[in-house]
Amino acid sequence: MANSFAIQALPLYDKYLEYTDWLNHQILPNWFNNGFDENGASIESFRGDGSVALDCVKRSRVQARQMFVISYAHSRGWTQTGKQALKRMDGFLDSVPRHYSNDFFPHLLSQEKVVVDKNADLYDCAFFLLAYAWRFRVFGDTTALKKADLLITSIESWLHADYGGWTEGTYSHDIRRQNPHMHLFEAFMALYESTNNAKWLGYAGEMLSLFESRLFDPDYQIVREYFTVNWLPHPKKGHIVEPGHAFEWVWLLDKYSSLTGKPLKHYYEPLYNNAKKHGVFSVNTGHQTIVNSVDLNGEIIDSSQRLWPMTEWIKASLVMAAHNPSPPSFTIDTVNAITSLMTCFSHPKLSGHYVDKLNTQQEIIDDSMPASTLYHLITAHQTLHAYMESQL
Repeated sequence: MANSFAIQALPLYDKYLEYTDWLNHQILPNWFNNGFDENGASIESFRGDGSVALDCVKRSRVQARQMFVISYAHSRGWTQTGKQALKRMDGFLDSVPRHYSNDFFPHLLSQEKVVVDKNADLYDCAFFLLAYAWRFRVFGDTTALKKADLLITSIESWLHADYGGWTEGTYSHDIRRQNPHMHLFEAFMALYESTNNAKWLGYAGEMLSLFESRLFDPDYQIVREYFTVNWLPHPKKGHIVEPGHAFEWVWLLDKYSSLTGKPLKHYYEPLYNNAKKHGVFSVNTGHQTIVNSVDLNGEIIDSSQRLWPMTEWIKASLVMAAHNPSPPSFTIDTVNAITSLMTCFSHPKLSGHYVDKLNTQQEIIDDSMPASTLYHLITAHQTLHAYMESQL
């Protein structure tokens, strides 16, 4: 194990400090001070001029993601008002009408708290489970655990599906997405880590089986995004591959392996290599960003680049670095990802603001600052912090 002086001399250590400072002293204070309504709910987004985007509908998943962000920030000592903020969010959510189950929140609300879409969505459910896991981990919130138990019961009752996994929500659909199931995998493991209750690891095992049997394509060594209701590649959208999600699966598969001892390198190594080969995009600035989607052969479908995949590259590169410590180290990728994220996606005029999307010249085409991105920024820090601690 390297000594602390050697670690502190590495470029990655400097980037770790820089990224931590950016989050702790710029990004999060802006959100904590200005990013919540008077009723306790998180806003959806800031506009590019720094004002609150009041014309946005509210997604319930954003409330869950912000619960996770608050919990993590409190665990790091970055906020002293986490409990109060969560209590206010609970007050808001408890006042929201329910249409299917007391454990399901409607998918969309207006700014005036009028239900725009009454359906429960599986993606939303995954993030509430993640939030409950972290509320128990950080605050010892036993009510959150009870909510998690009730929510999984409702998921089983209302969203049961044939062929593995669950339906997309309480609405009709002819497409199934890997994305909600990926985040359920994450939430189940977080609940197991927080509680040591084997029930949650069992659910995570079900998600791994779905990944192995349906989501992962062994011929192309990629994760497909869209499927028919019986988990066959969708005839119109089944060719779409998102490099950001491939990086995310690298991190999740490694986490499951660390919890169970099951070797999964044969999945996440090709996922990483293909995502880097086909997804990481460079222009003459020298910075590397990630295209939104490619096809099965790596040809670009959507060349625009968003912030969130950069955070997943950080996490995945650290997984690769941990398992491949000999030079050339994958931490070079981590340094490049952090540098490019903070250079290309920091708002050019507003301190404490990031931007959402770039074009092929790495010019800003969406200067809004979505609340949902904070979850990604925080999980990148969580992984980065854990890696640095493991090296000391």
